[in-house]
Amino acid sequence: MELHFIELPKFNANKEGNAFVELLTDSDVFNNNKLTADIDMLKVWALFLKKPESLGIRKLEKRIKEVKEAKDELLEISADEKNRTLYEMREHALYDRISALSSAKKKGIELGLKKAQKEVKKAQMEKERAQMEKERAQKEREKAQMEKEKAQKEKEKAQKEKEKAQKEKEKAQKEREKALTKIENSIVKFYKKGFSIEELSDNFDLPIKEITKILEQYHL
Repeated sequence: MELHFIELPKFNANKEGNAFVELLTDSDVFNNNKLTADIDMLKVWALFLKKPESLGIRKLEKRIKEVKEAKDELLEISADEKNRTLYEMREHALYDRISALSSAKKKGIELGLKKAQKEVKKAQMEKERAQMEKERAQKEREKAQMEKEKAQKEKEKAQKEKEKAQKEKEKAQKEREKALTKIENSIVKFYKKGFSIEELSDNFDLPIKEITKILEQYHL
């Protein structure tokens, strides 16, 4: 339990108390005798302890339930000396309550500051993570672009090799046709000179059936 010492003599009940009461009776603070905003209860209890019979307390006890209860009990104690001890206990409880309110207010500020610092740190971490994600995505895009360009070059290279192979095939076909035509001309030439099909087959190392087919093309 934390203890807070409040110097009541420094609290001007006439000046500060009345000004505070005027603030509390504002319609923005109360509506139908119900609180609509947070108020400084430390000042309320300080005023109560300093001047429980003041006009300000009479106004506040009509609006704040705790003040009304404390005032009723104070009147009862005043009428019955036997409850003096109970009054003193209640007085200590009020002081403890004031101390607790002050401590809670301080802790609330500290917690708010810590929470704000955590939020800032969290936001910074999220910003850094987003930046890393952005850089990673950029690298992946660049890598994908390089792979695309590489694939395009390989495709173009494969196309050129295909065209080159096609040209070589056509060239070989022409050379084969040229060589075959030369052989056919020689076969026809020697056949006309009197060589038999068997002799032509032996000399040109071709089957007799192939020799016969060539000669038929030339109607021989």
